[in-house]
Amino acid sequence: MKKIKSWLAVMAGILFILQTHAQTAKDPKRYYSEKWNFSVLKPVNWQWKENPNASILVSFTDKTGATIDVLIEEKINESNLESYFKRILSVLKDSEDTKVGKNGKATINGVSAHWVIHTDQNTNSQTIDYYFLQNGVGIIISSSSNTSAFNNYENTFRQTAESFRVEK
Repeated sequence: MKKIKSWLAVMAGILFILQTHAQTAKDPKRYYSEKWNFSVLKPVNWQWKENPNASILVSFTDKTGATIDVLIEEKINESNLESYFKRILSVLKDSEDTKVGKNGKATINGVSAHWVIHTDQNTNSQTIDYYFLQNGVGIIISSSSNTSAFNNYENTFRQTAESFRVEK
C-alpha cells in the first residue's frame, strides 16, 4: 500500500509539473508582450523588430515593404471602445489626405475590437487598423502596403490582427 501511495504522489507531482509547463510554454509562432499581456501570430517569413519602450511595440515587415505594426496608446481619455473608435474615425475623416473606407466591429478571441480601412493619398498606401481597449490602454494593430498591393496582403493583415489574444 505504501508503494502505491508513493507512486501516486510521484505521478501527481509529474502531472503538476507537466501541466504548469504546458500553461507557461510559449508558441514560437507568436509575438508575446509580457508588459501588455497579449500575443499575436507572427506573419510567416516576415522580419520583425521589437521596440519595447516605444509607442510602436513591434513591427513586422515583408520583403516588399508591407508592414504590420502593433502600437500602444497609453493616454486614452475614453472609457469604452465605442467612444475611443469614434474619436479615431473623426481624426481620420478630418485629415485631408486620408480617405476612410469600410469599418466594422469584431470579437476576436473574446475581445471586442473595431477596424477601419483607410487610404493615404500622399503616400499611396492603404491601411487596415484594428483597435482594442484593454484596461484603459489602446492596442492598435496597423497593417499597411502600397495601395495597388493591398488586396494581396489583406488576408495576412487580417489573420495577424484576428490572432490577437489576451494572455493571463
